[in-house]
Amino acid sequence: MTKHFSFILFFVFLSSGIFAQSYFYDSKYYDADILYEAGASVGFMNGLTDVGGRKGSPLSPGYYDFKSLKLNYSGYVSILYKGVVEGRIEFTKGAIAGNDANSNAQNVRTRNLNYKSKMTELSLTAAVHPLILMNNETLPLFSPYVMAGVAAFTFNPQTLYKGEWIDLRSMNTEGQSTTQYPAREPYKSLAVALPVGFGVKYEWNAKFNVRLEGLFRFTNTDYIDDASTTYPDLSVFSTDLQKSLSHRYKELKPQLNYTNAERGNANNNDSFFSVNLKVGYVIGREKIPINYNPTK
Repeated sequence: MTKHFSFILFFVFLSSGIFAQSYFYDSKYYDADILYEAGASVGFMNGLTDVGGRKGSPLSPGYYDFKSLKLNYSGYVSILYKGVVEGRIEFTKGAIAGNDANSNAQNVRTRNLNYKSKMTELSLTAAVHPLILMNNETLPLFSPYVMAGVAAFTFNPQTLYKGEWIDLRSMNTEGQSTTQYPAREPYKSLAVALPVGFGVKYEWNAKFNVRLEGLFRFTNTDYIDDASTTYPDLSVFSTDLQKSLSHRYKELKPQLNYTNAERGNANNNDSFFSVNLKVGYVIGREKIPINYNPTK
């Protein structure tokens, strides 16, 4: 950890030296060492969970369930040092969803689960703009960047059953809170994610910029979709609704019995990603005085 922190400090001081004379944005504005930005974004989210899982390569568009895309929006504030290193805090609201009926795998479609989970996320990320380091004469209109950080988020999986959205966490669909399955505790609705991604920033003018940004989140939970382990025995449930929501394959094939069969993959935590269009307002960029003469 100390080595990583030392490398970051070295990178910051190196960029400081490179940019010692590069403060001019254009002929009317100049950049301060530190700029601030406030902005908002809108885009879509998609989940990579057990429910709705598809066969194929993650590099293929067919791997993703585009029918389950959901909107998200966010607000953020950030600080930018010398145009190179950026820190950001961001608040995001949205949802992710999945439906086994959209899968290209027959066994997944037979499972017949579906979910929608509203997400609220607070993230802290850092970004590096490498193109700025390569050109210290002028500020490029387009600046690609890479980013990573940490986030906390809440989620609430629901399922559509007979035309009604039902909260799943309280249903204990995998036998949580029962004596037959003591190791299965109710899952928390608060989780942690490690977001990583990339984006491109376009300098619209001296005060506004536009970004296109993609962010992938690795999480520490496998219950965003309410599916993780195996089907519990139907006898553990006290209501018919719980039985129906746990073993939904019976809606298609009532004769089947999947008790103790895999319902989700406990070896892979859920993840999700977003693609957003952002608009930011830059604070700290000042006008050059009319009588300023750089030759003096």
